[in-house]
Amino acid sequence: MHPRSRPLRSIALAALLVPALAGAQEWYGGGSPFGHVRASSGVTGAFAPGDPNSYGFGGLFEPKANIVDQFAVGARFEAAVLGGLDATNPAAVVVSARMIFGGMVKGELSLLPGEVRPFVGAGLGWYAAVVLAGGLSSGTSGFAGNGPGVMPQVGVDLGWLRVAAQYHLLFGALGAASLFALELSWRVY
Repeated sequence: MHPRSRPLRSIALAALLVPALAGAQEWYGGGSPFGHVRASSGVTGAFAPGDPNSYGFGGLFEPKANIVDQFAVGARFEAAVLGGLDATNPAAVVVSARMIFGGMVKGELSLLPGEVRPFVGAGLGWYAAVVLAGGLSSGTSGFAGNGPGVMPQVGVDLGWLRVAAQYHLLFGALGAASLFALELSWRVY
């Protein structure tokens, strides 16, 4: 081996590694001060079917870590408040109120590489809910409790902004508190 070929080999190796390392920074969440860890915060518009249907809003916080470029694992904390009114029959007006809180472990898969990414996600967690319903002729009823639930999700990550839709399917006695939500969230870090 010729002694002059070593410096050329080192330069060639550096020329290959530097772009790869720069790409790795972007791959693991470039732009975040915490490397591959990111967090989003946002608002939701919620809908819960029932008698009457309920509409409301909520908020969320979701920290997560990119395991590889297209797969992330993290946690999600969410709360929503909903209300409903059925006044079609003045003699039997029905009013409802719901408060739902959830904490879950969540996984997310980006379907395409790049800054704009469609994604699917799924969460498994624990929910607490309070549901009240009252009517002029039927009196007031309600329940409160906590239990498990799942959350399938589909959306688009636009870099620093996310738009998504999810369904919170609650099990057992909390089944009546299940809800659909549209999310608009932004990256906090």
